[in-house]
Amino acid sequence: MKQAIKMIKKSLLLFPFLAISLFSGGCSAHYGDYVGQAGPEKLLFEKTFQVNPGEKLGVEAVAADIWVSTWAKNEVSVKIYGDEDALEKVDLAVEKNSSGVVIEIEKKSFLKSLSNLGLRIEVMAPESFNTDLKTSGGDIKVKDMKGSFAMVTSGGNIGLENSSGAVNGKTSGGNIKLMKFNGSASLKTSGGNIVVKDVEGSVEVGTSGGDIDIDSQKGSINAKTSGGNIRLRYNGENQGIECGTSGGDIIAYVPETFKADVILKTSGGGAECELPASDVKTTQSSFTGKVNGGGMPLTLKTSGGSISLNKLK
Repeated sequence: MKQAIKMIKKSLLLFPFLAISLFSGGCSAHYGDYVGQAGPEKLLFEKTFQVNPGEKLGVEAVAADIWVSTWAKNEVSVKIYGDEDALEKVDLAVEKNSSGVVIEIEKKSFLKSLSNLGLRIEVMAPESFNTDLKTSGGDIKVKDMKGSFAMVTSGGNIGLENSSGAVNGKTSGGNIKLMKFNGSASLKTSGGNIVVKDVEGSVEVGTSGGDIDIDSQKGSINAKTSGGNIRLRYNGENQGIECGTSGGDIIAYVPETFKADVILKTSGGGAECELPASDVKTTQSSFTGKVNGGGMPLTLKTSGGSISLNKLK
């Protein structure tokens, strides 16, 4: 009994550290950390379709994970997994049309609600392909693809890796991770963290309650959170940067030669700029000035934390 009590106390002591590491660990986490893992579900459907590069994969599913990857074939392979009784509770429809491949999973009309059925859609498609993916409660992940990406989930995580084009991703409660991407990105979550790593292109991200971590170059940056911290590492010429949080800290790193009209403002902490600047005006909670002669705006604002603008090392 004494040994059990010691183990419980040790677990309670460790819990805060585990909670604190959730976001910081996510910054260096593997891609799979943002999506579920394959389970023991049975194969419910399997079919392969002939397609042309540049066509579209459309998915509208209830409570299903969506996993998409690529291969060197002008074919789309669709596999759908689920629990033993899944086909008694949902209807599946998979077809090829003039624009691409369409997958639909709907709950049967006599059901008022749907419990977890372990539904998972796995797709292999050509490298050059577009996606329009919607699920009411699962994770979405896409890898190794070139095209336009629409990704919407009501409660799961979103992951996009090693791809290029334009992405629009939205989740009502999950985390979003974008890795090794070339193109424009618009990402929004109502309650999770957003991590953007190794991205070339414009980035617009927003979360209602999580942290934001961006590592990018060659594009404008717009990042807003209602309650978390923002960390930005930007390596490239200034194309406009605006970051804002209602309750956290902001720390940003830019090249020493970065040219910008800098505005740092906080209602509850300090504001510091490490880069050389002219026309400087400072107070305890604000900083304005022209860095390296000035340029496009770099604006960092927080209502409750501190702000630090630093040289990229």
